[in-house]
Amino acid sequence: WQHPLAGWGAGAALSTFSSEDLASRYGEAQKAFVRSVCGDAEVPMELVVEEGPPAKVLLSEAADSDLVVVGTRGRGRVAGALLGSVSRQVAAAAPCPVVVVPAEASLDVDGSVVVGVDGSTGSRAALRWAGANATGQIRVVHVLEHLFDPIYDDPGIDWGDPLETGRQLVEMFVAETLGDRGDVVTSVAEGSPRSALVEAATPKSMIVIGARGATGLDGLLLGSVATAVLAEAQVPVVVLPEPDQI
Repeated sequence: WQHPLAGWGAGAALSTFSSEDLASRYGEAQKAFVRSVCGDAEVPMELVVEEGPPAKVLLSEAADSDLVVVGTRGRGRVAGALLGSVSRQVAAAAPCPVVVVPAEASLDVDGSVVVGVDGSTGSRAALRWAGANATGQIRVVHVLEHLFDPIYDDPGIDWGDPLETGRQLVEMFVAETLGDRGDVVTSVAEGSPRSALVEAATPKSMIVIGARGATGLDGLLLGSVATAVLAEAQVPVVVLPEPDQI
């Protein structure tokens, strides 16, 4: 929580309530909110109330966490076209996987996941996470938007038709990362990575992506594909940090 403003325009100032009083009020509101959502769930919970910028506080808590779960800002279709700043900042900088859950997402998931791969270390981390956590089908999607990186110098690859080459590269990438598994389906498409990943997801699946792909900016920002998918997906999206952060 942060001190709310009191007053209007040039006369606005921080609330005159003390930090202790505000923390107590927010704590009571939090308890009521959790109770209204979770009821008498048997999952152990610790309710924490902290003062400060939301993203900064969440990232501090994430230092010792296995997973962070946040929502999108969910303020209508127009506002929802842009990912909320807290979700974006946490997904970009968390040291552990982050699940972003849209307001309209169904929690009736079936364990299947869609994974976007582009040959980068980030997409390999996403694929490994999917292999370790999915309980249903793993659908691996690669979009021919740019050269697959790393480029495999393998005599068994046919470098003729782009789609066929992409299929061979993805199959090789999956075999190297997950081994021989019967629950993996691969596909290669042309067009927008955002659209391909969002369209490949069923209402009961999740999408898994790396925070930054082959065109990331050295860990400074959430990648453009990840940002676009998070803004448009109607299912939970898992964002994996760079491997050196895990």
